[in-house]
Amino acid sequence: MIELVLGILAAVITIGFIRRKAVQSERGSYATVLIVMAIVYVAFPLWTRDLEWVLIETAGLAGFIVIAVLGRKVSPWFLVVGMFAHVIWDMAHHANVSAAFVPQWYPTACFGYDLLVAGYIAWRIKDWNAALASEASFK
Repeated sequence: MIELVLGILAAVITIGFIRRKAVQSERGSYATVLIVMAIVYVAFPLWTRDLEWVLIETAGLAGFIVIAVLGRKVSPWFLVVGMFAHVIWDMAHHANVSAAFVPQWYPTACFGYDLLVAGYIAWRIKDWNAALASEASFK
């Protein structure tokens, strides 16, 4: 339970920091967050020198990079999908006992983090679109 609370608290802090940026840069910041979250999973098996899992995690990272770029360049809904996909990625690691390199508390913390950030991004899309439309009207 404390892991979930810590994940939610980390999401609130992340949202607070990113919210202080200009509306136009929030989307790119969340794309970066999505990529960094996937990089963490590549780092875990590096510590244990498990090459098979490094390759699996690198493939996952590639997928999250694609989603993040689409979220930045095409539609912010890809960021929402990416955050929800990361929940599935987290839970798959928790359920997979052969992924023992992932700390036991980590998937639960990520679950709270990912869901809150996904919900926040979905809530902000209307504001981001309005800011883009306003910016376009000044050009």
